Amino acid sequence: MSLRRLCRGAALLTLLSLALSGLVGSQSLSAPHWALADGFERARLRAAIWSERRLLPGSVEIQDRVARGAGRALAITVHPGHDPLGDGSDRAELAEAEAVRLRFGQEVWYGFSMRIAGPIPADGNRIVIGQWHHAGPGSPFVAQRFRDGIFHITVQDGACRLRIAWQPGGAEGNRRGCRVAVERFADLPPSDSGWIDMVYHIRADPGGDGLVEVWANGRKIARATGAIGYENMTLQFFKFGPYRDRVDYPTTVYLDNFRRGASYAQVDPARIRVVAE
Repeated sequence: MSLRRLCRGAALLTLLSLALSGLVGSQSLSAPHWALADGFERARLRAAIWSERRLLPGSVEIQDRVARGAGRALAITVHPGHDPLGDGSDRAELAEAEAVRLRFGQEVWYGFSMRIAGPIPADGNRIVIGQWHHAGPGSPFVAQRFRDGIFHITVQDGACRLRIAWQPGGAEGNRRGCRVAVERFADLPPSDSGWIDMVYHIRADPGGDGLVEVWANGRKIARATGAIGYENMTLQFFKFGPYRDRVDYPTTVYLDNFRRGASYAQVDPARIRVVAE
């Protein structure tokens, strides 16, 4: 047997082992070893994929009352005073487990279906629902933000924040000092429009070769290029769930069809349903 055939066989066995261990869910064997998939069809969250450190009891439920299609979806509810970090904010966030986090700057695709049941804080209060963070201080380098109920997406160039996409009624954020070029192709769907299928193509690079592309419900929304992220970061990871200024009512959001992979086709939640694991 040739050396090439032996190497090919070893790689196939490695991917098969990962698939059987549950790290790649229902991904095909052609997916990269860091691919992830979760349709939330199990009774409990999968510790191999998710960290619950920022969730308090009563914040999360895998349920079948509200789902993207047949089956189940994850419901995350933040309650007034839910402050697991003790920083004065209401927070109920699910994060990628430490074992599956990527090196900072890894080019990657994400897809997921989300639904905002609300209510979303108004009167200038902020809420973040979905973000890409790093192992270090500072704001997320990509974030789904809502202010006065308006859905928008931001990127960070160090301390400079730039709004790259927004729903009708939104507006462009402050570009002063940001080294990021933005192309906008369409508006984001309104935050109260039901299930929204999101796809992100992300490559953080504070040196100027960063990239963020966004699709919603199969339609390309925006493309940002330039200096995206922070210097001297080591890891990056995805978080989902409400993080907000403190208000006196609960907010519930739903997550389904989560995927992480190497192409649009591998992560598009509208094209490939994550089957029960």
